[in-house]
Amino acid sequence: MSRVNLPWPLIRQAPWFPAAPIGIAGTGNKNGLRMHTTGAIFYVDPYQPGASDGRTGTEPTDPLLTIQAGVDRCTAYSGDVVLVMDNDAWTYSTLTEAPYVENVVVTTPGISIIGVSRSGALGPVWRPATAGGIACAVYALDVLVEGFCFAEAHVGAGGGTGVYAAWNGFTVWGDNVTVRNCYLGDDLDIGVQLEYAWNNWITDNVFQGAAGGTMVGIYVDPAGSGAAYNHILRNEFRSCSGGAISGQGMADSDIGENRFYNLAAQGGAPVAGTGIDNTGGGTNLVWGNWFSSVQADMAGWNVSAATDAWVGNMAMDGLVVANP
Repeated sequence: MSRVNLPWPLIRQAPWFPAAPIGIAGTGNKNGLRMHTTGAIFYVDPYQPGASDGRTGTEPTDPLLTIQAGVDRCTAYSGDVVLVMDNDAWTYSTLTEAPYVENVVVTTPGISIIGVSRSGALGPVWRPATAGGIACAVYALDVLVEGFCFAEAHVGAGGGTGVYAAWNGFTVWGDNVTVRNCYLGDDLDIGVQLEYAWNNWITDNVFQGAAGGTMVGIYVDPAGSGAAYNHILRNEFRSCSGGAISGQGMADSDIGENRFYNLAAQGGAPVAGTGIDNTGGGTNLVWGNWFSSVQADMAGWNVSAATDAWVGNMAMDGLVVANP
């Protein structure tokens, strides 16, 4: 092959990179962290040397110490993101880094709180700071919580709630909340609780109850004001002995493509209310879910409201063609 002499010198240009992030691998975020032209990213990493809540937190080498500090720096509907870096804690123990232990309160609408995992699938471990406390209480509209491992408090009697969304129209406004790609389990009392909260998306999570425990996956307090227009999709509920979806009073909601495993139901001895319980609600569409019992036992652990439509759900021995 002959050598070609070009009439101009070849100059290596500086590499080009896109001006914006292009997504977060392993999450539902396809567009990157910065979701708005004015949005800021606040980094939280207590194991970065010099981490302090007195810093700006806008650089990964200059991070904040706590999740609450990141949330408090956000402004409404600016596309702000609190990016929470991983720790090497896990649901049963810690190695060298403790989990996040906080009762965070979110009152700023339109923000995202995202956990970043270095390698594992569960995400940064986040525990309530008090026995029976709430790790993340959302009292604002349009908040995203993604990529965390919520586990029980390691103080007092433990327990607690992973994410709590509430609305009363006067002081708290926890509607349109998204909880996705999270692991909620390890002796929590409740994974996600909705109090009069509407239009929430709870998708692609794992609700893992403990053997002999009483965890409720998704809870609507029957003594409260109900919940409506929610989308509960593609979640996995395992051993939630207090109820996988205790949706008493929930209405007009979409419950689809979830997986429910309950050992008692699988063994032919279902316990009432441990699957889906829509007592007191109505007009819910329950479709395309998988249940670990035979058809004859579906009513033993699931309760349908009179106006619900259960369509195309699957039991161990075939398609279920009626409401339980």
